[in-house]
Amino acid sequence: MAVVDALHEPSEFMQEAGGEIFRTYNPHHAEFALQSDAANCWRLMIDAMRKGNF
Repeated sequence: MAVVDALHEPSEFMQEAGGEIFRTYNPHHAEFALQSDAANCWRLMIDAMRKGNF
């Protein structure tokens, strides 16, 4: 569980990479918004792991 907790916050590089994926669906959104969406998606997936839903 310590590893899952350590992974909860995505790095800046991870947010940038995820933002590129979200750009496909939201090409007109600001870069910050895309990276924020990616980071929030990551956190939700890690939260699901914490609850044992994996």
